[in-house]
Amino acid sequence: MEMGENVMMEEGMIDWDDESEDISFDVGSVTSIESFMQNDPGYITRVIFDKQYFWIFSDGNEEYKKIPIFIAFNEEKPIVGESAKELFETKPSFVVYDLIEICSNMNEPVVTNPKWSFSVKNDSDGALSFFFESINGFTKSSPDFLIAIILKHCLRLVKQKTGEKINELFIAFNFPNPSDQLKNVFYEAAKLLPLKPEIVFC
Repeated sequence: MEMGENVMMEEGMIDWDDESEDISFDVGSVTSIESFMQNDPGYITRVIFDKQYFWIFSDGNEEYKKIPIFIAFNEEKPIVGESAKELFETKPSFVVYDLIEICSNMNEPVVTNPKWSFSVKNDSDGALSFFFESINGFTKSSPDFLIAIILKHCLRLVKQKTGEKINELFIAFNFPNPSDQLKNVFYEAAKLLPLKPEIVFC
């Protein structure tokens, strides 16, 4: 377990402030994957990820929220979404983002983005680690742990839409050819959650 993870992975520690993440977009401009899902006879609630956002796509819903894949660690509870993105403007060292892009290329040498206030490095065993500032000080974290925070947020949003806890989390990527490395991070992240939901890619 990475430093700080014993604190941040406690049940209920993620900030679920939906009002701060009210980012809407035109339903008439749905993407190709959403258009496909609308005509899928086996339609179910799914979480869609692109490189910078995720959102819930559920039968019967006409409004959608796109939530930025940003996590802030300036409070006891990790903050996910728009509030974290806004915090980047004033406290960038506490904010981690670009997770999907980084996790998609974990087998390649790390290319540092000068805009990042966090750092990404390979450990001596080759494992990738993120380093950033948190309320507990300088913190090291695995990609699995960071994606687990996002997935826990997804589970809460799905429960809000369906009224039920789920044992399977259906995920679609809204970009071509998601890498096996990225999918594996999602699989491993789910194991860190209390309910350990099964990840199903669709």
